[in-house]
Amino acid sequence: MFWTRIHRLSQTITARMALSFAVASACILLVLSYGLYSLVNGQLTKDDRDVLADAVSLLTITLREQDNNQFLLNRRLPEELNAFHFNRYQVRLLAKSGQHRVLFQSLHFPTALISRFGTTPLGREETCQKQGRTYLILQVQGLLGDHNPQPILIQTALETTARVNTLLRLKNSLIQLVCIGVFLFSVLGMIVVRLGLRPLRQFSHRIQGIRMDSLDARINIKDWPSELGPLADSFNRLLGQLEKDVDQLTRFSGDLAHELRTPITNLRVETEVLLEKARTVEEYRAVLEGNLIELERLSKVIDRILLLAKMDSPQLALEMTPCQMAPLVSKLFDFYALLAEEKEINLSLTGDCLIFGDEPLVEQAVGNILSNAIKYTPPKGHVRVRLFQEANQAQGLNQDNLQGVVCVQDDGPGISPEHLPHIFERFYRVDSSRSQIIAGDGLGLAIVKAIMDVHDGDVVVHSESGQGSDFRLCFPTPPVESVTH
Repeated sequence: MFWTRIHRLSQTITARMALSFAVASACILLVLSYGLYSLVNGQLTKDDRDVLADAVSLLTITLREQDNNQFLLNRRLPEELNAFHFNRYQVRLLAKSGQHRVLFQSLHFPTALISRFGTTPLGREETCQKQGRTYLILQVQGLLGDHNPQPILIQTALETTARVNTLLRLKNSLIQLVCIGVFLFSVLGMIVVRLGLRPLRQFSHRIQGIRMDSLDARINIKDWPSELGPLADSFNRLLGQLEKDVDQLTRFSGDLAHELRTPITNLRVETEVLLEKARTVEEYRAVLEGNLIELERLSKVIDRILLLAKMDSPQLALEMTPCQMAPLVSKLFDFYALLAEEKEINLSLTGDCLIFGDEPLVEQAVGNILSNAIKYTPPKGHVRVRLFQEANQAQGLNQDNLQGVVCVQDDGPGISPEHLPHIFERFYRVDSSRSQIIAGDGLGLAIVKAIMDVHDGDVVVHSESGQGSDFRLCFPTPPVESVTH
């Protein structure tokens, strides 16, 4: 259980940031401590060496002025050392000739260092440890006596044990300070990170509190850090889109249930009435013909719903090819010629344009618009189709941003302004009473909008009550390389 909690804690941002604070502070404090220790150690060592060198220089001058007399040397040299406060240093003088006879040796000269002086080069300071003590030693040549000077070796030793112990205590203190500093920085970092992540925890609580009935809730980003503002804004936009999609899905589900329930209810009622008693062959035929009409209507609705589902699928693969629109519209005119002749509607086509799209889907979209125009145009009316190319206003006015436009105008009753924002929604009908007279399932324009979306195109409608409608399908034009090939 304990290790499980440790593992979970190690996966948190707080723990990772606190660890980062600890590592960074440890590196900084170690570098600073090492620099301080090196600076103090170097300065103290330099001071000891400078003082030792000064002492040797003073001894050299003093001995040069002494008479070559052993009695005077043993008496005056300690006085000279005490006078210049060099009693901390131990001195040993050796005659250079013969067997290196000892001319003078301080009372507390460390005898353990005598063998070390034999291997120490002249004029070079060295540090050595003997019997738990640390010494800085220096051996130089000198002259004894003013008249008839005698060559001698001057051996000096300075005990630096106190300095070494001071540096050791300094090192231990710095290590302790580094440990304490790392701990404090880790705790401080954890507190700072937790405070910094408080908006994210609030954000998480808000997300957990969102339900289907509270999609209209939004996050107030005024008091949030500027770095989290884009995240909250994106989440608010996501909630808005989700609310819109859920509302549309709810409405679509209700409309779909209504559309399917009506023909199924008709089929069930007619069948029940038919089975109540024996019927003639003509009565059976009439009921079956009515049922067939309802079944065809159901089949058509299902096909359209499947087509819309296909449009919404991210796996939809389009066969994009250059399409010449004039022949395609003429083909649709031939298909709807009988319906137009029944109402004595005049169909006209002007212009031409080249677009880039999936030809069956393009034909489906244009056919739905043309079919609606013929349905809602009164008898002896006029349906005009214009084909042309124009610059895409959204991408700039230049030759590379042209779009092909299919414009379908009719003389129908038009669409009221309050209905225009909703006409491309699924199962939406402008006038339910009129929809009962003019057959339709409310999916035609929704299919058109879906087809235009998958083509990265646009559908625009201009309409007023009693003034007819003007639908424009704006398709992208083919790339230059596809046209040349």
